[in-house]
Amino acid sequence: MFNEIEAYIQQQYQQMMILTLANNDSSNDNSSEGKFSKWRLQTNNSKISSPIKKKPKGLSVLISVIINLLL
Repeated sequence: MFNEIEAYIQQQYQQMMILTLANNDSSNDNSSEGKFSKWRLQTNNSKISSPIKKKPKGLSVLISVIINLLL
């Protein structure tokens, strides 16, 4: 139970950080702006379509590792 709560909190934190990065990036004229906007739309759509909580895989784990290295 504790691990599930910890994973949920970490997932929410990662999403917050990713959205912060996306918002910061959208202020620059950069080629990655479209990528962040597209990714943000995908995460918003997946939230609506799948209320069941999923364990983080692949991309989210990679992003969390990168964020942790930056901090």
